[in-house]
Amino acid sequence: MKDVSNQQIAEHLKRLNTWWEDGGADEATQALRPRAYLEPVRRLLQDPNLRRAVVLLGSRRVGKTVLIRHLIGALLASGVPRQNIAYVEMDHPLP
Repeated sequence: MKDVSNQQIAEHLKRLNTWWEDGGADEATQALRPRAYLEPVRRLLQDPNLRRAVVLLGSRRVGKTVLIRHLIGALLASGVPRQNIAYVEMDHPLP
């Protein structure tokens, strides 16, 4: 097992969460047509009674990342502070 430093983890998270630095959503993904279930999922995420993490699972290549990136854009546009939004890939090895 490869040892990974805290600095490597921080750099990896910054690459995945570009809005932490520039404040904007991924323009390439935002240009794609939003998925039909974007609004129900957004409402779930913004439910003030939700007090836990939300995990999105599914088969490969079904649109999970596009949905997440559209959600991030919607959250940023609605005024959610950019530092309150974190995206983490669980299947992406660190360099």
